[in-house]
Amino acid sequence: MNEMKWLKWFFVSCLFSIIFVAVVNYTVDPFQQFRISNFYDIKFEEQRYLNAGLAKNYKLNSVVVGTSMTENFLINEVEDMLGYQNTIKLTMTGSVSREQVAALNRAIRYQKLNDVLWSLDIFAMSDVFNASRFPWDMYKDNSFMEITQKYLLNFYIFKYSLKGIRDLIRGYKNKYIVDFNCMYCSYYKHDENDSNLKEIAKSWHATGMHNNTNSHVIIFKDLKENFDKYWIKTIKENPNIRFKIFLPPYSVLFFKKWESMNVIKDAFKFKEYALSELLKLKNVEIYDFQVDKNITHNLNLYLDLGHYNYKINTWMLEQMRDYKYLVTNENYKSLIEDLKNQVYEYQLPDFITQENFKKE
Repeated sequence: MNEMKWLKWFFVSCLFSIIFVAVVNYTVDPFQQFRISNFYDIKFEEQRYLNAGLAKNYKLNSVVVGTSMTENFLINEVEDMLGYQNTIKLTMTGSVSREQVAALNRAIRYQKLNDVLWSLDIFAMSDVFNASRFPWDMYKDNSFMEITQKYLLNFYIFKYSLKGIRDLIRGYKNKYIVDFNCMYCSYYKHDENDSNLKEIAKSWHATGMHNNTNSHVIIFKDLKENFDKYWIKTIKENPNIRFKIFLPPYSVLFFKKWESMNVIKDAFKFKEYALSELLKLKNVEIYDFQVDKNITHNLNLYLDLGHYNYKINTWMLEQMRDYKYLVTNENYKSLIEDLKNQVYEYQLPDFITQENFKKE
C-alpha cells in the first residue's frame, strides 16, 4: 500500500512538473513564439532562437539580415535614412546564408515585407557550420503536438523562462540587452580613439576556429553553389521586396589574411560572380564599401580584422541614403580591381610580424 501510494504521488508530481514547465514556458515565452511580450522587456540575446519568434509575431515591414557586420545598425537610423518602416534586425553572429534565409523566409511567410537590408559576406556563403546550433524546428510551421514537445516542454526554453522571471524581479544589469533600438548590438562601446592593435595582431595570428576570416571555407565552387541556392533563389521568388545589399568594409588586413592563406583568388572570383548576378535583378541595389581606404586602412576603427566600430554602421547608412558607393554594370569590375590592387600593394604594419606571411 505504501509503495502504491508512493508511485501515485510520484506520477502526480511528474505530471505537475510537466504542466508547470509548459505553463511557465507559455506564459513567459522567452523567444516570443506565441506573442510579443507586453509585460517584460525582451532580452536581445540567443539570436537564432529569438529571431524565429520576432519574424513571426512582431509587426514589421522591413528587416536587417546578416552576420555580426549588421549588429550595430540602430533601428531609428535605418528607418530615418533608408525610409524603412516597422524595422527589426534578424542579425545572427557568425551566420551562414542557410541560416539567414531561414529567418528571412519566416518573416516573408508571416509579414508584409517591403524592404530588406542584407550584408553580403563572402565567408557566409559556405555551408560548413555547426548545424546543431540552429533551432530549425522553431522556423517550421509546427503542429500543436510538435510545439508542445519542442518548445513548451523544452527545458532549455524553461531555463530562459526562469531567467526572464529573475530579471523581471531584479531588473536588468545590462540596459543595452533590452534596448530595442540597438537590438543585438555587441561592439557598441568601441571607439576609434581606443587602440586595439593587440587584438588585431592576435586576430591576425589566430588559427583554426579562432581565425575569424573563415579562410578555410573560401572555395569558389561551394560559394557559388550556396549563393545561387539561397540568395538568388530567395530574391527571385520575392520580386515585390526591395533588397538593399551591401559589402561590409572589413579592414584591408582581412583580405591580406586571405592572401596569406592562398584563398584570395577564389574570394575575388566569387565577388565578381555575385555582383554580376545581382546586377541582373531589378529589385536589388548593391553598395560596395570595401574600397574606401579612409575606412579600411584606418585600423583604429576596428576591433579585429573584420569588425568595425558602430560609427561605420551609421556612415554606411548615410552613404546608401545618398546613393554613394552604388555598384553598377559599368563600375563593378573596376571596383574589384581597385580592391585587388590595394590588397596586393599593402605592406603589413610593424605590429604584425611578417615572417609567416606567405605570398601566393
